[in-house]
Amino acid sequence: MSLRVPVLVFAGMFVATLVLIGCDAADHSPAPADEDPAAGHLSLTWDDLASDEGTALVLMGEGNRQIFHMACLRADREMQIIASDFTVIGSEERMTMGIANEAFGFVADTQWTGGGVMARTAIDPSLLDHLARTSDLSVLYGIQQGGPWPAPSQDQRDGFILACAEIGQLDHTDPTE
Repeated sequence: MSLRVPVLVFAGMFVATLVLIGCDAADHSPAPADEDPAAGHLSLTWDDLASDEGTALVLMGEGNRQIFHMACLRADREMQIIASDFTVIGSEERMTMGIANEAFGFVADTQWTGGGVMARTAIDPSLLDHLARTSDLSVLYGIQQGGPWPAPSQDQRDGFILACAEIGQLDHTDPTE
């Protein structure tokens, strides 16, 4: 049996889950305008970070505990995500991030020892476009699920998206050649 069949089954199940969640949400009446949709997430905050290595958005919980981390890294021109509460599964190399009802695949590092599960992918303009328009984020790794969490503020997302787009366009050739 090839590896492709389980991956296709996983992708189909994930998409079906997203569709069912979307259908379930559509059945509920909309919240009154004066209610805050993130009220259930009062203890969650997003911090934005930047350094010579790249740019990041970090979701923090109670006691400044890191829950989720997404970064665009200059060295490899990649996007990295870390789900701090997840446990590495030696046979599972796919982590999926849900943004604006779309699924984006990342390759998990099964040798990661930094805590949680870390995964990477190339910086994807489509992912950045969906990030600009979303109200929440989620991740799925094996049977472990994180979120949905409220998205960072629009200003934080705009800064992150701009920096990621610039990193994705970096030319790593030597200008003296």
